[in-house]
Amino acid sequence: MPAEFWASDHMRDALASWHMGRVIFAFRTHPMHKSPITQLDVANWLDMSQATLSRIESREAPEKMSKLVQWATALHIPEELLWFRLPRQNAATEVDRRQLLVLAAAAVASATTEDILPSSSPATDDFDTSVPAIETAFWAAGNIGNDQPVREIGELVALARRITKFQMACEYTKLGPLLAPAITDLYRQAHSGKPRDRRAAWDALAQVASETSVALRARGYFAVAWSAAQAAESAAKRIDSRQGIASGAYVRSQVLLARPESLKAALDCAVHTAAQVGPDATTAPEIQTVGMLHLQASLVTATMGGSPHDHLTQAAEYAAQLDRSTVDDPTTIVGNISFGSANVALWNMTVAMEEDSPERVLDLAHRLDPRSLPTVGRAAQYFVEVGRAAAARDDHTMSLDALLRAERIAPQQVRNMDTVQELVGHMMIKAGRDLVTGDLGKLASRVGAVAL
Repeated sequence: MPAEFWASDHMRDALASWHMGRVIFAFRTHPMHKSPITQLDVANWLDMSQATLSRIESREAPEKMSKLVQWATALHIPEELLWFRLPRQNAATEVDRRQLLVLAAAAVASATTEDILPSSSPATDDFDTSVPAIETAFWAAGNIGNDQPVREIGELVALARRITKFQMACEYTKLGPLLAPAITDLYRQAHSGKPRDRRAAWDALAQVASETSVALRARGYFAVAWSAAQAAESAAKRIDSRQGIASGAYVRSQVLLARPESLKAALDCAVHTAAQVGPDATTAPEIQTVGMLHLQASLVTATMGGSPHDHLTQAAEYAAQLDRSTVDDPTTIVGNISFGSANVALWNMTVAMEEDSPERVLDLAHRLDPRSLPTVGRAAQYFVEVGRAAAARDDHTMSLDALLRAERIAPQQVRNMDTVQELVGHMMIKAGRDLVTGDLGKLASRVGAVAL
């Protein structure tokens, strides 16, 4: 087939889906054919029954590599358009973009329908419009001067869990409107609710404030994220919650990491709190939150030019302890269930990138299956790191592929990441014209990048 056959939107959309059935359907119904090729004819080419091809086209994406290779070869699909690697003799052992990107299929599939490349950019959405109310809720701390009924503690705890779920899924437009009312009601329950409910209210507030800080930071509202982090720590200290104190310190250190002048403060915050809470950490929430502090300390240390590996080692030890067996704590909802061995491996990639070691990033990526990562945000971060590393090697095609995969998984997060905006801006200068005028230019528009 001529190059324009594969370059058409009809084929590129199908290839971007990583679903061979859709690719076959697009191939046989391509507008360049005088008339669509029948399903039976293509089935005969591919040595299968028509019923089998019908199932392949209409059901879940086939994943058996031998079959993908067989069908791609039969249709003469150019290898550079595939999401997997065709076998070859004397293949180089370095990490290949197809080996890396094929791992994304399940991660992309796990994203919600609304998250798959919405047509409009979420530059201004329900989260952004909610920020002033969130800030005011922290200022007022429940002292709002009205007699509106306060929701029961059970309902608020359930809402707090839902907030955590939305934050982990990077569903910021759903998250934003929930936050200010939840924060206000939790403060009111904590200050003047039934005595038996007050501890649960402070505990839930510590978790909600931490999640709020993470979301605000991700969306670029650093000042309000700082207020949320302080509120999280304050709530945790009210009830002497070790996991709450660790969680609050983690999000506070994350905000401090945003500016070069506060890097030392970011490191001290993470290190001192880990030293304070770590020795007595026995429950799952305590180990999760202390482990995240060590990961944060490793990243800040690398950013400052130091050696992060002691902190990475300690985080790995906590993850191993969590994997073996840990007592849960039913009295709290504070924790960070994203912590674990897979997340430690991902942070190793981020740290390696901060150490300007793109080859190591790609080596680590080759050994980490993004399907093992606990949240869509973490899976998206995996592909952002691959994209950064590929760009550092001037492999702009691989970098763009990775960034587009990240965007498919968590568009609201990825489009607002400073690192993505900067990376795309650099590539707009250095990449070839075909990328700049094609998918890279479209991505630049969606993330608001400017050529640097």
